[in-house]
Amino acid sequence: MIKAITDKYEMTEPRFWELVAQADWPKKQYDAIKMHYLKTINQQECIELRGIADGLWKMLDDFCEDKCPAMGSDDSHSDLFYHIIGLGKNEFYACMKNYELIKARGHAPYESKEGYEESFGYCLPYHDEAKNPGKAIRVLEQDIKDRINLRNNKIEINGKEYDAEDIMGFDMLMQNISDTLSEADDDFVSKIYNKVCSASIENVGDDAWRMK
Repeated sequence: MIKAITDKYEMTEPRFWELVAQADWPKKQYDAIKMHYLKTINQQECIELRGIADGLWKMLDDFCEDKCPAMGSDDSHSDLFYHIIGLGKNEFYACMKNYELIKARGHAPYESKEGYEESFGYCLPYHDEAKNPGKAIRVLEQDIKDRINLRNNKIEINGKEYDAEDIMGFDMLMQNISDTLSEADDDFVSKIYNKVCSASIENVGDDAWRMK
């Protein structure tokens, strides 16, 4: 069924499904799976693994056409199709023969055994990652470290650790200010500018400043 896709590459269909099986999706986290591919298969296979998977995704998309279950966003459809591919050869071929299986999986509870998860597509090295696996591995290692720090309520910036709630709280405050100004009329923005940005300030000692 997928010969038209695999004929474009050196990788055979059995080899493709062998690599997909190595992922053990969705039991393993997608960064760990990508790390496995970057460390264990060569550059060409990394590129072709994604190329074939993307081709199979397009087959599922074409097969569903306008019948696809409404799940709220294009991202949901993308995650669903990649999930089916990640589950392996038998699941892919079964779904390509029976749209109802895709529909049922699309409407099942998210991250349940019967549903789908985000996203097997993230497991597959992108072209630039395959071309420079050393850099891609370093980036992944840092991402994993950042997630561990976040779970421990820490954020690392320029080698220094900060309390995550403090940093995230400040970021949310600045975002709220930005959102408010972006939606405000010109008169409101002018008042804010004149009140804050153009206000005179004076030094009141000990490096403290205040508005006049």
